[in-house]
Amino acid sequence: MNTNITVKKRFAAALAVLSVCVLLLVGTGCYVRLSGPVFVVEDKKTYECYFGFSGGSKAIPVTSDCSFWRIEDHAGTSDSWVSVTKSGDGLLVTVKPSDVPRTKQIMVYGMTDEAGLTVAGTTLTVRQTEEKSPLNLSSYEQEFPQSGGETTVTVSSKTGWSVEKSNKLAMWYSITRSDAGFTVTVGENDKGRNRTAKVIVSNKDETKTFVITQKK
Repeated sequence: MNTNITVKKRFAAALAVLSVCVLLLVGTGCYVRLSGPVFVVEDKKTYECYFGFSGGSKAIPVTSDCSFWRIEDHAGTSDSWVSVTKSGDGLLVTVKPSDVPRTKQIMVYGMTDEAGLTVAGTTLTVRQTEEKSPLNLSSYEQEFPQSGGETTVTVSSKTGWSVEKSNKLAMWYSITRSDAGFTVTVGENDKGRNRTAKVIVSNKDETKTFVITQKK
């Protein structure tokens, strides 16, 4: 019998058995999942965690039926604006303040033993972006009698905002701006018909409308 052929057959058989064992191992359902309301889940293996320019820390739960799991920083230790460490049964993500957008990916691997045989992996993408500034008004409409009157609206915004008439040619009402909001003053209605106007309030992210109506 050809010894080389026998060795090759035995090697092939052993390789087949090993392949089946690996498939069985992977097929046991060992997985790693990140969870929590701070994530937008794009698919089962991709998670995104968002921070504003002010930075901060967030705790991310990790669920897994793997015996062990580990973190791998693909960007390297020199990329120190974000750190991801194990904390209890999850991750602690800490991001430093910034004035520019930036992104970093961290891998969380499931393992069958401490030797590090990886059977499952999940990508955590940490994104730092400019924080949106919500815009809110204390009220969004006001009805005035035929005699007119005035009302003051408080504006809440983390950034600068502007206020203007929707129709700059409408002279029957005026707007006076202050640091806290604006005051709408409406004159007497002598036109014999109801009338309506809008005040437009905007910051860099949002636009809100304040509606004025006046009876005839």
